[in-house]
Amino acid sequence: LGGPVAPEAFVGALDLTYTLGPSAYDARLHVETNYSRGVLPNVIATLQGRDGGVHAGTPVYAGNHRDAWVFGSIDPHSGTVVLLEAARALAAVVRETGWQPRRTIVLCSWSGEEYGLIGSTAFSETHDELKNALAYVNVDVAVSGNSTLTAAGTQSLDGLFAGAARDAHVSRGGRDVPLSELWVAADDDEDNKGAIPGVSLLGTLGSGSDYTSMIDVLGIPSVDFSFNDNGSYGTYHSIYDSYAYTTQVVDPGFEHHAAATRLYSLLIYRLADEARVPIAPITESLAITAYVRELAALNASFALDLRP
Repeated sequence: LGGPVAPEAFVGALDLTYTLGPSAYDARLHVETNYSRGVLPNVIATLQGRDGGVHAGTPVYAGNHRDAWVFGSIDPHSGTVVLLEAARALAAVVRETGWQPRRTIVLCSWSGEEYGLIGSTAFSETHDELKNALAYVNVDVAVSGNSTLTAAGTQSLDGLFAGAARDAHVSRGGRDVPLSELWVAADDDEDNKGAIPGVSLLGTLGSGSDYTSMIDVLGIPSVDFSFNDNGSYGTYHSIYDSYAYTTQVVDPGFEHHAAATRLYSLLIYRLADEARVPIAPITESLAITAYVRELAALNASFALDLRP
């Protein structure tokens, strides 16, 4: 490249002198891209509830996408195994006890997420019964680290999530630790903003995963969570997002994958079976009030039009 010699930490394995640039040469990159049409199937499983099903009742939806860049051991398959294990657990309860949830449960394995949330968006645009949905529970990158638990969602689900985090555990240091002890309030984590002091610890959902069409278009209360190491991780969307990385670095023994499954299953179960719906409209109203005040404070600088 030219320029100063690179420091030792920057030097690779090739037999040459590594430099930092700038370079005196121009590089031309030729990219070949193959375009083709294909089918991106969603896989949907329904556990009929006593409420009359997806058309008559208030079903609970839960999902994860299964397409990945390269191996995708963390994104999305740490979440895929959580969805599949939750499905296996629900099926075992039904088979062994005859249990039927109060509300219908719909489990969704989405396709085409990495290409632009295609599977979940198409489903939301073509399935009118989604207007009846009580809530949507998403899991994408379920485990990218083992230090903290972060969560974002509709603020009306804050109490539901807090209760499930208290009751689900992970084994650490020879003892069962409530996940609430690992839950980092949203604004304490650089990648999870939006907590409202005194109202909710959940961060705000924007876009980026399959909850987008659910919350932003259809207004369905939604929540998403992840075990991580205080933010992003270095193998994202790369060839290094592998099974070896998961088992040797991120979660040896899969303890946090199991904990994520317990948390995910509890959220689904309580939404689907509690007699009193575990959604708090008052929390949402307080959150909206806080958002309006925040916008009003910005109005002086940006001249926002806050009229209805």
